[in-house]
Amino acid sequence: MSNLKVIFSDVVLENPFIAPSGVFGLGYDVSSDYELKKFGAFTLKTATTKKREGNILPRIVETPAGMLNSIGLQNPGIDEYLKLFPTIKNFFLDCPLIFSISGETVDDFEYLANRVTEIENDVIALELNLSCPNLKSAGVTFSSNVKDSVKVCKKVRKVWKKALIAKLSPLSNFKEMGVSLEGEGIDIFCAINTLPGMRIDINRKKPFLGNIHGGLSGPALLPTSLKCVWDLRRATKLPIIGVGGVYSVESAIEMFMAGANYIGIGSSFYNNPDLLDEISIGIRKFLLENGLKGVEEIVSLAHKTN
Repeated sequence: MSNLKVIFSDVVLENPFIAPSGVFGLGYDVSSDYELKKFGAFTLKTATTKKREGNILPRIVETPAGMLNSIGLQNPGIDEYLKLFPTIKNFFLDCPLIFSISGETVDDFEYLANRVTEIENDVIALELNLSCPNLKSAGVTFSSNVKDSVKVCKKVRKVWKKALIAKLSPLSNFKEMGVSLEGEGIDIFCAINTLPGMRIDINRKKPFLGNIHGGLSGPALLPTSLKCVWDLRRATKLPIIGVGGVYSVESAIEMFMAGANYIGIGSSFYNNPDLLDEISIGIRKFLLENGLKGVEEIVSLAHKTN
């Protein structure tokens, strides 16, 4: 049977499917109905410098072919997070972990990266969640500002020696980001985060979400995420984690062909707890039928025939 193992930086993953940050919390606090240890790697919920209570309720609303969430990076803060880490590590056993951080200033990212070095041996990579606004740049998100993102990467690269991931927003300039961050020590890109959106409750005559708007995820996001991964692949040769809207075998193969080396599977997993198994079986079948030895032979295939 075809092999799904892939190389992630200098680590061998059992499969190319990665749990995105935020979707499954800290892992051990999610229902046992979801076999999270089946992922090739698991990205932990993003940590911030201080505890965040999250946005006001309600925080989730369904949309056609997806959902909107406005969690607000709720997390216990880096101090408490590191105290919880032994429990997290014991829960995941042999499933590799990726730590995710986000700050409101460049210095926040540097501080957080320094703190994560305390558990550096227990994680395979550090993800920079660049979707938050930079308070020192008039609230413009890091992922929309190449100069600010470069500053973050430079600062973090000085203290973090293992694989470094830049998580980009669908509103990023992928050509600029790909070229600029590749030269500043980023090893892997993650594209994309959720797409901003909202819904209105016509009976209450007000937005459904307490924070008015939220992030769109689910199958509805697939066309956007595919284009973003495609554009990013045209700009960089670095590995890409393609995230957003993957809900089936076919959509996973599309993501590989668009240029993703690894695939993030998020909210669709809640609708179908067997999704990971179904995609794994389906991709093995596709590889066999097409005489391919591994998923790396599917990556960027659509670029080669375009």
